[in-house]
Amino acid sequence: MKAVRIMLLFLIAGIVLSGCATEGVKKPEDVQELLMKMKSYKCDVVFAVNNNKSTNVYKAKHMYKFPDRYRIEVEEPQELKGQTTIYNNEKAYIYHPQLNTYLVTQNYSNSMEYSSFVGAFIECFKNKGGARFKMESFRDKQCYVLEVPIHNESPYRMLEKIWIDAELILPVKVEILDKDNHISAQVLYENFEVNPRLEDSLFQIPNN
Repeated sequence: MKAVRIMLLFLIAGIVLSGCATEGVKKPEDVQELLMKMKSYKCDVVFAVNNNKSTNVYKAKHMYKFPDRYRIEVEEPQELKGQTTIYNNEKAYIYHPQLNTYLVTQNYSNSMEYSSFVGAFIECFKNKGGARFKMESFRDKQCYVLEVPIHNESPYRMLEKIWIDAELILPVKVEILDKDNHISAQVLYENFEVNPRLEDSLFQIPNN
């Protein structure tokens, strides 16, 4: 039933957006294929988290393997360089270089970091089925924009929007919105590689 709703969504979107399509822009169903068939990816990210007083910016590498394995390797700021998070759908294990050990974190799927993964958006997209769909320009490129409610939402994480390059059919940005529709976090994706071969060992916790 969810698959039928999603197919109907893209059929309607294709009709609505057909009048504004430009040369080189792929069809909405190509976006659907990306989201439905993505089994792994890796990319560089710039992750900006907003609070009442400031914005914290991190640079990191993301890796994802279907259906529920995630890895983050922080590169900046310098004081967090080397911090690595591995999530396996049950627990998150965070490696702190200063401590030289992994610490277990519960409820990681409710965190802003988890929502920063394209894989988390895909999970919401498949489960919710009622994504809003439109087209916008981002960095002088035409993008398909999808918006879905977040699973296990909180006042700081209510909605998630993803921008997908309409020519390359690659994710370029995610925004996480709070209950007041303000941006709680923004993620920019670079060097995005779809369905690379990722060894299972990348998502395993070393024995200490």
